Amino acid sequence: MARTRTPVSAHGRLFGGDSMYEVLAELARLRRSQFHAYEIAQRIDRHPSQVQGHLARLMAIGVLEEIEARGAAQPMRRKSTPLARSVVSLPGLIESEIGVYTRAGAPDTSGET
Repeated sequence: MARTRTPVSAHGRLFGGDSMYEVLAELARLRRSQFHAYEIAQRIDRHPSQVQGHLARLMAIGVLEEIEARGAAQPMRRKSTPLARSVVSLPGLIESEIGVYTRAGAPDTSGET
């Protein structure tokens, strides 16, 4: 039986998929000045290469900047610009309008049976 792709949530539609939404939401949660793709990938349960691609897109438009090395362990940080603040605030705005994001197919962790 062929595996079918999980439909994109309402939260991820603006970004072309849930993984970019999840990356942005994680960037909004991070208060530290630096992070790397591998760390974010672990937190959102995505492959580091997938996360690195999203972070590269954000670097290309000036939301993030690299600090040193390259690759999934590349330290980077958010820029302190109006664009960066606006882009990283999008997940919170979306959740305030349409509700809390829940990843499709994720196990129920509410404790209810």
